[in-house]
Parts: sequence; structure tokens; C-alpha cells
Amino acid sequence: MRLSLKLKFSLLITALLVLTVALVGFFLLQQQQYGLSEEMTKRGLTMAENLASGAKSALLTNDHLNLNVLLRDAMKDPDVAYVAVANPDGEILGHSDVGLTGSQLERPAGLAPAGNRLAINNYATADGTRIFDFSVPASTRRSSICARTCCVWPVMSAFGSSAT
Repeated sequence: MRLSLKLKFSLLITALLVLTVALVGFFLLQQQQYGLSEEMTKRGLTMAENLASGAKSALLTNDHLNLNVLLRDAMKDPDVAYVAVANPDGEILGHSDVGLTGSQLERPAGLAPAGNRLAINNYATADGTRIFDFSVPASTRRSSICARTCCVWPVMSAFGSSAT
């Protein structure tokens, strides 16, 4: 069975059109993923910086009630997994889970200690949920703290992983 020249050209044009649409769709999806990742990073960083600023005020006045209220308010955002305020030694001064206050801050395997520097990491949990970990230092004359906001954005798992 021989295909006519007209049918061959039609199949070729259809194949090229399908390939073009698929490539354009792929590149648009990659662009959207990058943009979404950038916006999530900006949002999480802003949240962590605000938390560090508020925590600094609460710690200067030794107001642990205000610190806990600040942490509880940060947890109202459904994208936030947990928030913690720790000293440079890793001792938790405030945590969204109040029972962890006073214990050592445990970081996921593979993440370096936050220390006194801005750190933005992301990692996947055992169930595949992508976590963005924001550590923001805040220093005063009397003390130094590190505020951490860890945000969950499950939409990232739909696009695959993206390093920040």
C-alpha cells in the first residue's frame, strides 16, 4: 500500500505541528515552574525576615508570651510547616510546637547548621512533600538568634524538584 504524496505531506506537517506544540508547552511549563519557585522563595523569605524582626523585639524584652503569639500567628498560614526561633547553639527559644522549646533544633539530614547567616534550602520529606527551609539571623547587642520558617508547597511535587 503506497501513500499518496498529499497524505505524506499532511502527516509530516501534522507531526511537525504536534512536536512544536509539545516543545512550546514544555518550555512554558519550565518557565512557570521557575517563576513559581522564585515567588515562593520571596514569600518565605519575607515571612522569615518578619518573624526574625518580631522575635528580636520579644526576646529583647524577655517576653516569651509575645514570642509564642508571634509563632502561633505565623502558623495560621496553611503553607507553613513549622516555625522556630533558636540561639546560635541550636537551643530552641520558641517553636510552633511549644513542647520543643528548650530542646535542640534538629535539622534534616544533609542540611548544614543555619548558624548566623541567611540560608534558604529545600528538600523533600519521606512522603515526597517539598519543604522550603528559610533561616534568617537576627542579632541584638545582647544576643543572637536564628528564626526559621519552613514552608510546605506541595504544588512543587507536581513539577518535580527545583533547587534554590
